[in-house]
Amino acid sequence: MTESEVARVDPIKEGIFPSGTPYDFSGQRAVECENCGSPMPHDYYVAILGMWGGFRLPFGKNSTTGKVGKRSNWSFCAICGEIDALDEAAQDEIRKAARRSQ
Repeated sequence: MTESEVARVDPIKEGIFPSGTPYDFSGQRAVECENCGSPMPHDYYVAILGMWGGFRLPFGKNSTTGKVGKRSNWSFCAICGEIDALDEAAQDEIRKAARRSQ
């Protein structure tokens, strides 16, 4: 595997996504981090946060394969931990989390 095929951040171990969240690493892209200015590639993920249904395929993994639910796209800077919501579904999840924390 090349470096671009291996995620540097595990969003569940880092406490970014709740345990059991189905997610897939979709690669790295070289972008400059808006927070720390690092030119390091960001890890990109697709996740199903909230309610989902389906099978755990591939067996035992928290992949989005074989599951139905609202998919959201995220990027993470491995240097500073900056999380970016890349689409409307991800931004909705951030708004929900902010309301829950009030």
